[in-house]
Amino acid sequence: MIQRIQSVYLLVSAILMAVIVFIPFGSLILKSGAVVDFGALGVTVQTDATTVVKVSAWPVLVMVSLSGLVSLLTIFLFKKRMLQIRLCAFNLIVSLGCIALMFIYLHQAGKYFDAKVYYSVMMAFPAVCAILQWLAMRAIGKDEALIRSIDRIR
Repeated sequence: MIQRIQSVYLLVSAILMAVIVFIPFGSLILKSGAVVDFGALGVTVQTDATTVVKVSAWPVLVMVSLSGLVSLLTIFLFKKRMLQIRLCAFNLIVSLGCIALMFIYLHQAGKYFDAKVYYSVMMAFPAVCAILQWLAMRAIGKDEALIRSIDRIR
């Protein structure tokens, strides 16, 4: 059943994770006063015609992408509810890991550049995704309980 509420939760979670890939989730204010954005790819500095990556954050990109892809995959496994619940639990842990990695890499970049770290609203997106994963897990559990109760009646 693709039209269930857990599908909406999972779709919103996947969209939020996709947004994190493209929009910076923090800023670094250097001592010179310049502002550098920190995104899922790390800190990129634009020079005349080239883009130079100063601090890479590939693990953050991998975790965010993995979380979004698992959310999308979970939507289409609606006939296997127990597998959906397990994937939601896995994705919940991955989302919490994303939060930790984002903080770690942002602080490491702050130390590397000797800059002040400022957080964007995007830092809250993995936490919102974790809540949505938990809500989806609960809704899938309710569906499974309903199916089992109907099987008991037969």
